[in-house]
Amino acid sequence: GDGQRLPIGDKHILQTYPYLDVTVGPRDTLAGLLTPLARPEIREGSLRVKQRDFPLDCSNWLRQSGVCLFGVDEMQFLTQSADASAQVSKALLAYHSLGVPWHVVMNFSLAWKLLRRPHEVKRRLLGRVVVIVPDAPGSAEWYRLLIEYSNVCQSICSFELQGQAEQLWNFTAGLKGELLEL
Repeated sequence: GDGQRLPIGDKHILQTYPYLDVTVGPRDTLAGLLTPLARPEIREGSLRVKQRDFPLDCSNWLRQSGVCLFGVDEMQFLTQSADASAQVSKALLAYHSLGVPWHVVMNFSLAWKLLRRPHEVKRRLLGRVVVIVPDAPGSAEWYRLLIEYSNVCQSICSFELQGQAEQLWNFTAGLKGELLEL
């Protein structure tokens, strides 16, 4: 985002960014992965930094601009090659090296690939894993979701979704996107 403007003295304004959201695209290079965490001049293309200096420059800018946390999402774009787990590990270790608290959102497939990496990589990158699982088939949340879906598609369905709660969960593993496909 644009961050927050923080006045310093009479004539200076510091732009701060308490949280940055990084969406990984189909980028190949380390610089491409770190660019969202770089100074605005680098992101805009008006300043170039040598590749070997790029992580340190990003780290310094993150600290100077008050970034307290950044999040990385869409890592699955890096898993579409033969050396996918090595490429993902390299990217995650680069984020880790910046020295700013961060988190990454990944699907089960990517986590499984990282679990096969050497112990020291797993320890650094999978140290505090939080697994988010779908609502259980008999949970109140699952029933509420089915009621909402029933309200929307009552003219299409010839049966009551809540009456088939367990079977629908078995077909979809509780994934709402899969339920929509049904």
